[in-house]
Formats: sequence, C-alpha cells, structure tokens
Amino acid sequence: MSTDQTQSGSEPAAVRRRRPILWRAGRRRAMALSAGTAFAIFTGAFSSAAGQELRIAVVDLAAVAEKMPEKKDVEARVQTDVEALDREVQSRWKELERLNRDFKTAEETSNAEALAARQKDIIRKEKELGEYWEKRSAEIKRSATDGTGAFSKLIRSSVADMAKQKGFDLVFDKENGRLLYASDRFDRTGDLVEVVNRARGSSLSLQLSAPDAAPAAAPAAGPQRAP
Repeated sequence: MSTDQTQSGSEPAAVRRRRPILWRAGRRRAMALSAGTAFAIFTGAFSSAAGQELRIAVVDLAAVAEKMPEKKDVEARVQTDVEALDREVQSRWKELERLNRDFKTAEETSNAEALAARQKDIIRKEKELGEYWEKRSAEIKRSATDGTGAFSKLIRSSVADMAKQKGFDLVFDKENGRLLYASDRFDRTGDLVEVVNRARGSSLSLQLSAPDAAPAAAPAAGPQRAP
C-alpha cells in the first residue's frame, strides 16, 4: 500500500492533512452566513412586532468587481510592474554571477587586498539588489491595494445609494454574509453615547459631532493645551 494513502481507503494523505484547514475555512464561511441569517431573522421578527416591513437585499460584490474595467486595469498594471521587476532583478543577478566567476578566476593571480575589495563589492551589490527587490515589491503591493481600494469604495457607496433608492433596510454580501448597509433607522449611536456619558460622568461627557455646538469650557485647574 502506498504511503500516500490511508489504510482504510484511497484518500491521499495530503488531502487528509489539509482537511482541518478546509474545514476551518468552510466553518468560518458558514458562521458568517449564519450570523447574517440570524441577524436578518431577529430584525425581521422585531420589525414584524413593530408593524414595520423590513426589506433585505443580497448582492454579489465579487461578481460586480469582476465586471468593472477598473479592476482589470489594476490587475494589468500590477502584472506589468511585476514582469518589469522580474526582468531587472534577473539582469542584475546575472551580473552578480559574472562578478563571482571573475572573483574565482582572480583568486589565482590577485593579492589578498584586491580580492577583499572585490568580495566586499560583490556583497554590497547583493545586498542592494535584495533591498531593491523588497522595496519595489512593497511599492507594487501598495499600488495594487490603493487601486483595489478605489473601486471597492465606489462599489460600497453604490450599495448604499441602491439601498436608499430601492428602499432596502439591510444589504448583505452574498459570498460571506457580511453586512454592507443598514438603514439609519437602526442607528442607535446617540443612545449609546448617552449611556457612556452617564457611566463616565458629566466631567468626561462625550458628544457626537455637532457643527453649530459651542466648544466645551476648559477645566478651571490645570494647564490648557493649544488647539
């Protein structure tokens, strides 16, 4: 019997070893969906009791992103940058290989001081190449993140606009059950702030941003900080 198979069946051992990872991934997704479903059921029951209709929508963000030209533009730009970086690194690495061959040849004819200088130069160039690769890789990754964030923000704002136009109270992502939008009528931040204020005391009162509100008076004792 092959060592890559179980004793009781033909399942490869590699698959068996990966099963916990796959199980955890599936479990996380199921928990996300369950949380979204449970929230929808709870709010549905609440709205029914309150006599208000709760409208829920589900959207596939991944499918929308795949159809956006902005996503293809980001992927094409990243691919071009990666390929250019790979060509440059390969070219500089070949130069380092040539320098190493020359160094081995010079060992028979050059003195110790000249050899030490050559070796130091090779080590410096190897270090510079490694640092350059890390820096450019980070820049490319950051560029990809910024590009992705730009059209992702557009999608998220469009979800909110769609929900308001169509009258949806809650919008969830079809892929992972994540809540993408909630109507303002569910927002109880003001109530929470009042409770926190009471818990902390009036001297440390928290306030929601209010453009027309006058600034709070500074304490009588203690130095005042500049704005």
